[in-house]
Amino acid sequence: MTDILGPGATATNVTTTRPADSRIMAAIDTWLQDCTSSTAQDGTEISAEFLNGVLANLRILARGNGPQISGAPVVPEDNSDLMLLNAALHLIQRGKMHVATDAGGVNALVAQLSPVPPELVDGMLIVMRPAIANIPGPVTLSAAGVINAVVSSTGAPLVGGELNPSLFSAFRWNVTLGKWQLGESVPEAAMVHFGADTSAAANTIVANVAPAISSYKPGMLFSVPIANPNTGPSQANFNGLGLKNIVLNNSGAALSGGEMSNIGGYTALFLYDGVSLRLLNPLPKGVSRIVPFMSSGTFIPGGSLVMVQEWAGAAAGRNVGGSSYTAGQGGGAGEYRYGYFQVTPGVGIAVTVGAGAAAGSNGNGGASSFGALMTAMGAIGTAGGTGGFGGYGFAGGAGSPGFSNGNVTGAIVVIGSGGVPYLAGLFGSGGQGGDGGPSGNPNGRAGQGGFVLVSEVG
Repeated sequence: MTDILGPGATATNVTTTRPADSRIMAAIDTWLQDCTSSTAQDGTEISAEFLNGVLANLRILARGNGPQISGAPVVPEDNSDLMLLNAALHLIQRGKMHVATDAGGVNALVAQLSPVPPELVDGMLIVMRPAIANIPGPVTLSAAGVINAVVSSTGAPLVGGELNPSLFSAFRWNVTLGKWQLGESVPEAAMVHFGADTSAAANTIVANVAPAISSYKPGMLFSVPIANPNTGPSQANFNGLGLKNIVLNNSGAALSGGEMSNIGGYTALFLYDGVSLRLLNPLPKGVSRIVPFMSSGTFIPGGSLVMVQEWAGAAAGRNVGGSSYTAGQGGGAGEYRYGYFQVTPGVGIAVTVGAGAAAGSNGNGGASSFGALMTAMGAIGTAGGTGGFGGYGFAGGAGSPGFSNGNVTGAIVVIGSGGVPYLAGLFGSGGQGGDGGPSGNPNGRAGQGGFVLVSEVG
């Protein structure tokens, strides 16, 4: 820790330990005064205790922001004339006055603020991560030693699920309502929670999903690549919160076997209805064969009904010129489509797997198709921010490909990242943009190729 504001190592008779302060403070403010004449000696005597008190307050202000994550002080202790001004500006910029820690329980927030405000002022803002997600019922917030109700931004009571321990929530004091109004927040039920099945046993799914959940709530969606095909009634346990029965979405009936698979990149989609997990995309009963196509070919039906899933090829990242400080846009992701079709046994159907655009080509992704029955569109390149998400659709319905994007900020190269396809992590991811410059790679990266999966219903 640097010696700031002196008196400094070159001063005589200094100490590195603050002496005791024996001053007796008055009931009202006291001030210094000069001598009434050059010989009167009736002015205020300046003591080391007084100067040490002033010095200590100035040092506390200078160091009030604390250290950075790296350990270095937020405000350099350089004894410059701007040191105290920068300290005050950083306190405002870093929001330390209104960022709190929640020390409460379920539906009972307790904001720990430093310093503790002496009162609640209209418009006062508190930002904090709730310790526990809220459940249906009234929610309160204790601040400055006073407990008051929390309502939505419109003044309506909270319904449960608005407070997420992994997200910051903003609370604004409304003196007219006498309540805290909740600002921006993302309910857990509004997210798709993704996690791979780690179970070694059939009929039991175990996954840690992200974003993490603290409890099951109606409306939650889960996307889970399955580890084991089910052979009968099945259950799932997400984030150690307990087993929930899996039922068919259209009937609510228990599974009987064969509705989920670990072949061909199958990912189960679940909707929690408050009691059970409804399987939104069960495999057709009696699936007799699953044929994956990593490249174009011909499918020979053995039966009369198939389910087809298509991922189109992705666009390449955009190329850039040779000048510095430029960045290519990320490639868009390919479209995803699915559908059920009646086919003629023994009559071949051409399967086209869309190619990903080659690196440096500035090209679009290729379309994936199942004969003339269904086509997923390849990603399209255009200008903008980061790589576009892949669209999705169904046979005969509207879908959309992803678009290329990217940006440049000042003299800092920000490479456009590739778009993410529907059912992320499978096929059709967009290519990263070129990074330009004399030492960079001006060519955009390749887009990922598509995929077609045909499931035959026996």
